[in-house]
Amino acid sequence: MVTRYIITIDNEQHEFVPYNSDTIEITFTPDDKAGVWQWIYNINEIEIGGQSNLSDYQWLYNKLTINKCRICYLTVYCDSKVYEFKFNYWKCEFNLDECIINIKPSYYLPNYDNFILQYDDDFDITANVTDKAIHAVWGTYNYPNAKKLSDILDYMCNSIGCSWTSRFLTDVIPPIPFPIGYLDAPFNNSDYSTINIYGNLHITNSSSRTDAIEMSLSQLLDALCNNHLNLRWRFIEDTNTLEIEHYKYFNNSLSYSNMPIIGIDATTINGGIYLDETNKYNIPDVKLYSDERWYMPIKQADAVQAGVQNGSISNFNWRFIYDCAIEPNTINKTNTYFETNVEASDRIPSSELLLVAVDIPNVGFISEFQQGPNHYIMNFPFVSTIIYKLWLWNRPFPLGHRFIGQAEFAMESTLKSLINEISIPICCADINPYELVKTGIGDGYIDTYIIDLTTGMVTFKLKYEDL
Repeated sequence: MVTRYIITIDNEQHEFVPYNSDTIEITFTPDDKAGVWQWIYNINEIEIGGQSNLSDYQWLYNKLTINKCRICYLTVYCDSKVYEFKFNYWKCEFNLDECIINIKPSYYLPNYDNFILQYDDDFDITANVTDKAIHAVWGTYNYPNAKKLSDILDYMCNSIGCSWTSRFLTDVIPPIPFPIGYLDAPFNNSDYSTINIYGNLHITNSSSRTDAIEMSLSQLLDALCNNHLNLRWRFIEDTNTLEIEHYKYFNNSLSYSNMPIIGIDATTINGGIYLDETNKYNIPDVKLYSDERWYMPIKQADAVQAGVQNGSISNFNWRFIYDCAIEPNTINKTNTYFETNVEASDRIPSSELLLVAVDIPNVGFISEFQQGPNHYIMNFPFVSTIIYKLWLWNRPFPLGHRFIGQAEFAMESTLKSLINEISIPICCADINPYELVKTGIGDGYIDTYIIDLTTGMVTFKLKYEDL
């Protein structure tokens, strides 16, 4: 392992040996934004100077004090791996007695920096996204100012200067299919294995309102990920692309069709001598609920406007029941509305917008299903008998009931509630954080990892599903 440290200021490069070279680590931690599933790297403090490196100290001190606002770049080469950081005068501490400059660099990802800079900005959807006129099957309820979700994402990402991709939101054939027999009644005789019922979503307010719709990308992603479809996102720096997919895709090492991939098998490294520490694990003190409820915050009398015609509002409500837990229940927000900065409708609650699924064979009509004579469910891709299928991942317990009295069934995955650490000598190797690490107690998902540039050891904090 060969590690080099280079500072670049105004195109002038200076290679140096850090004063604290024996304690330098690069840490990869999950980003903390709503719905995100990716890692951001950072490096601990770098000390430059000391009595044996006065020339390094003097060079950097002169550069920093000439222009205190200039951005300086730190590049760390670990064999063939390159990590880039940035800092300036204001990210430094100066010890003039011992001639040491302590710099505190942050990651340098130009495309991601630009993306995050505008991530929370409000975009004027009304003025910049083309209207789509949609209406209920009888033509009674019109939504002339609806906006197609893909058009909204096009506008937002074009404004930021990036692209976006999503198989879940754009594939004609759904990446998570709903074949015959998979859906509950009344949809179990319908074949949706080749139709993406979420591939043509629109956002709208009521026909009685004309308020401007303003929305940030952070609000949109938060709603899609945490309130509606159980999606997740990451930003791909190399291609300047926002990727939005279902939880299953990220849980399965970026795949809808394959099982999670084991990227590192610690049981085979040096005969498994690093496995001793994995015989211990802890379970964090988290609240586990016996009753998870999703509800629609709207009155029964307003059910028609919200997308139910002559049907029960309970079609939009659903819950998971578990046999044991610490807390009695939790209420999750409905997966039918978006929060925005406007008061969108008299019937839809204040500051909410309606998310509707439009028929694919008949673009312009809100999806409907006829249960019986004059008994329709509109916007049916969001009814409980369908939507709960997208939320079977990352549940507190492996078994549960959708409603009280119903048969018990298995969840697709459980909370990653077992945690331990393992250190192995793979510094400077290509580590794919979406792949798993195999240890003595199972296959762990990577939560964080730290590269020790001196020892060549990588310490993983791993999370396992309930064993």
